[in-house]
Amino acid sequence: KSNEIQKVQRKYYKSREALNKGFRKVRKKLVFVKEESEPLKETLYKIKYRRDALQPYIEHFNSVLNQSLFENPESLYSKRITKLSKKFESYRVTMDEYEEFIYNINDIAREEAGGYVMLTSRKGKPMDYIIRYEDGLDEYYIILDDIRKISESL
Repeated sequence: KSNEIQKVQRKYYKSREALNKGFRKVRKKLVFVKEESEPLKETLYKIKYRRDALQPYIEHFNSVLNQSLFENPESLYSKRITKLSKKFESYRVTMDEYEEFIYNINDIAREEAGGYVMLTSRKGKPMDYIIRYEDGLDEYYIILDDIRKISESL
């Protein structure tokens, strides 16, 4: 049975290559959406790991926030810390939304492509989900750095 499966797989990949070769002549390419989006999903584990590594910084910030609110809630320092906590909260929401986007990236890509396989021009612009992925990843790393820097400055 496994030999038969391997034969069918080889035939499948040869046929795919032949299709791509044919489309190359007319400057088109076949895009298999899941194959393109699946590696992007692996980023989720990397960014969650980096986010978890910041937990001590966040705990330090929370202790400073609690201390400043209990000692003198009306001081300028307390107001500044409160403002920073709102910024941290907006960062948390942004990071959660991006993680959710990556978690569902296969479905989002399939929806945008209109199916699992798409024929596109060779030099066409990248799909919207790829642009959103790249921009979001840059923003995610900037947020992580900002959280670390803010926490260290306290």
